[in-house]
Amino acid sequence: AGKQFIDVLSQLTHDNVAASLDQTGAKSLGGNWTLESQAGNVHTASVSLNDWQHIMLLGTSDLSSLSSSIFSNLRSSDVSALTTTQMFNLNSSQISSLTPSALSGLTSSLIQSISSSNISVLTTAQISSLSSKQIVAFTTTQVNLLTSSEIPALTTSSVAALTSDQITALGTSVTFMQSSQLQALNSKSLSGLTT
Repeated sequence: AGKQFIDVLSQLTHDNVAASLDQTGAKSLGGNWTLESQAGNVHTASVSLNDWQHIMLLGTSDLSSLSSSIFSNLRSSDVSALTTTQMFNLNSSQISSLTPSALSGLTSSLIQSISSSNISVLTTAQISSLSSKQIVAFTTTQVNLLTSSEIPALTTSSVAALTSDQITALGTSVTFMQSSQLQALNSKSLSGLTT
């Protein structure tokens, strides 16, 4: 499919096209800058960005073979470029390797596509780095899966932003909240608690 796309793009643009068929990026992360496939008479077989220490992920539907070290080097723009399918299919090692800075790139749809098994592997540093808007994007199922160590990591502004449904999904787990978090809950949110 990749070679066919390159050929069609070359035909449509009436130009020479070269593209990579494997991991493209920093050699230290398992990538290279070789353009393995060509359509037309391309004069450059590779590019080089020696100072760029990342791997290009766009177009890669299956990220399962990528090491966690690659994920620890992702920027927020790299994370926001992931598809919901890619996010859902990440393994626990890949998820837990994402830096808090990289997590700022999580959109609502990406957050909602984090698999149930990966919610519990989020570190306290990762949870505390999420914005209120990101926390509110959690589904009630995801909120219900937060662990006793993750709940205290929520910022007070994130706790205050929780919806009534999310508070209800926490159920008895609210007992893991710190007093400042409990104070952050407004009366509307508290009305969602079941006794």
